[in-house]
Amino acid sequence: MEQAVEAAARDHRFAAEVTELAELTAFCADDGGYSWWRAGPWAGKTALMSSFVLALSEQALEPQPWAVAVSFFITGRLAGQDNAAAFTDALLGQLQEILGQGLPEGLTPEQRDGERQRLLREAARHCKERGSRLVLVVDGLDEDRGPTVGQNSGEVRAPAPRRRVPYCRSL
Repeated sequence: MEQAVEAAARDHRFAAEVTELAELTAFCADDGGYSWWRAGPWAGKTALMSSFVLALSEQALEPQPWAVAVSFFITGRLAGQDNAAAFTDALLGQLQEILGQGLPEGLTPEQRDGERQRLLREAARHCKERGSRLVLVVDGLDEDRGPTVGQNSGEVRAPAPRRRVPYCRSL
């Protein structure tokens, strides 16, 4: 775990974030369920979370990773990256990769959401069985467009797990 923090600080030159990366690592190593990091605009939240996800992704390639990350970065500047449908699509792809599974064709948005929830629970169990843990990172909730913009654009908060997913840490 300490190696992930050191690698992020060294390789990505975010030395000022070492303390925060250590806090994120400690939270994910513990039995906690949720942690919500808040700060003002341009405070570096996205840089911190992307550094953490990158560090987790790099160590996930190891034969025995301590954690596996799935992430979604809400981006209001990019069309289609700021709503529930984009969140579900992004997570489905990452969860399928972890589990080596595909999805049936022609699923409705509601069915895709149900599959995302099922695969999240399954991926968390899969990681636990391999001595690892699943870490769900959602960044940019302040850019969540919610249900006000276009069709199928429900807010990202709505499909996010409301109850703790066993063996999963959520940031």
